[in-house]
Amino acid sequence: MSNILILDGNQRSALATTRSLGKKDCIIYVVDSTPQSLAGCSKYCTKYIQSINILTNPRQFTEEIKDIATKFDINIILPMTDISTATILKQREQFANIGIPAPSYESYNQASNKNYLFKLAISLGIPVPKTIFIDHINEIEHKLNDLTYPVVIKPSKSRVLINNHWISTQVSYAYSHDDLQHQIQDSQWLQSFPFMVQEYIQGDGHGTFTFYERGRPIAFFAHKRLREKPPSGGVSVLRESTPVNPLMQEISKKLLGHIGWHGAAMIEFIVSNDGTPYLIEINGRFWGSLQLSIDAGIDFPHLAYLLATNKPLPTNINYRPHIRSRWLLGDLDHLYLTLKSDNKKISLPEKFSAVIEFMKFYQKNTHYEVNRLNDIKPFIYELKNYFKTSA
Repeated sequence: MSNILILDGNQRSALATTRSLGKKDCIIYVVDSTPQSLAGCSKYCTKYIQSINILTNPRQFTEEIKDIATKFDINIILPMTDISTATILKQREQFANIGIPAPSYESYNQASNKNYLFKLAISLGIPVPKTIFIDHINEIEHKLNDLTYPVVIKPSKSRVLINNHWISTQVSYAYSHDDLQHQIQDSQWLQSFPFMVQEYIQGDGHGTFTFYERGRPIAFFAHKRLREKPPSGGVSVLRESTPVNPLMQEISKKLLGHIGWHGAAMIEFIVSNDGTPYLIEINGRFWGSLQLSIDAGIDFPHLAYLLATNKPLPTNINYRPHIRSRWLLGDLDHLYLTLKSDNKKISLPEKFSAVIEFMKFYQKNTHYEVNRLNDIKPFIYELKNYFKTSA
């Protein structure tokens, strides 16, 4: 039996992990900065602990996690977000006797630093959008001529540390040279950190989810997005397990094998109209729709547990296609945004159809992500917060 500390307790991936490992008789401790959290409400959580906000004080957060690990004799730490993963891995020597099923900080940084990742992909012959790398603001004038618009402005990292505070960056679009210049001038992180300007690829987003042991692939999983919020594209709220695309799997193997990956990762692609999968990014952590893979037959949190405890990993892992996972409150947001959209963008018949589809609460092979009768308190917590923030 292991004592497991799960960070970022308000993430849906934290709830999925808590339920998965709690059912296997592990003792689960959950941490987040709020008085209570989504995963902390689960009946599989032994104790919830409120911590300092990692965004405002990552150094003190690390010290708190170290103290918690000592006090509760923690054997395994599982971070759920980019920030907590990077923070813990960077200070890994402070957790020397604790299993952390993740790569070295150097390998993690290679995957999460998009400037490095895209240069590596180009060297390996992997399809990427045409990319201009801006390592310093002074390079802009002679590098950004003769662009075809729109273009994508992409940060090298999703989060950056400035004055001991984590700030979020974001991908944006520029529709003219002046628009591009204004966005660069108005952004703190564009002024201070490397970024890229990429061609805009028209296509659909796809993801490949995987698990590795020291550069060796253990499992692959894929799903398709059926509904998202916002409806134009974003977080999936209804998704269905599908077979893994062989080409995306080979690209993932080439990249992660080169890096020597260890643990979970999600590789995102844009598939263009001609069928070419263009690399978009790698997320070196569990993903928001983690519960779907568990329901379909691949228990990624259990794989992480086995990796952290140096136990044998299974081979020939399979899963069931056509299993669906529905995030109900996210789907409610999808419906709301659909109904309030301009009728020129989403017609009245389409809005009526969206209402009908939302009302299909009981469908074959569909599992609800958060609201489960045998562990209902996380949904009650989510529901209270949903209406509190909507008020």
